Amino acid sequence: ESLTASERSRLVTEAVSRLLTDPMFTVRYSEKCKIRGSGKLPLVAIAPLENNVPDGRSDAAAMGQFSKELMVALRKTGKFDLLDDLANPALMNRITSGNNDGESASAAQSFGDYDPPDFYLTGDVRRFLDDGIYTHCLNLQMLDTSTRRVFWSDTAKILKRK
Repeated sequence: ESLTASERSRLVTEAVSRLLTDPMFTVRYSEKCKIRGSGKLPLVAIAPLENNVPDGRSDAAAMGQFSKELMVALRKTGKFDLLDDLANPALMNRITSGNNDGESASAAQSFGDYDPPDFYLTGDVRRFLDDGIYTHCLNLQMLDTSTRRVFWSDTAKILKRK
């Protein structure tokens, strides 16, 4: 049994809600903000979500909208600045082609300013079948790029009858 679009949205909402209410996240987030300083929000690079459900669909086909909704939900928390790993190559190509077509070089000059992400968010969706009930799991993991340690992780689940 596949997830509907509204069920995917519900998983994202639940996962982000868990992030915001996780006591360990709250403490660690405050510490990270102090390190970052000067009112800058922590920067999160978001990897495309992986489809680990054996349904024959590619990650892009199965997870594209899922990933976008996760990015939007994180942005709306107001706690992060975000980098989209899928959009960055397209942005670089756009700036390069614009310069080649006579646009101002100022865009390319400022594009080289690199601010490394504080966190790298990865995740996947899995599905298990037990006694006629499917369990769909959205697993997310936020890694602290300065320590390579797991900063936060959680799993949101939806159960569906076969």
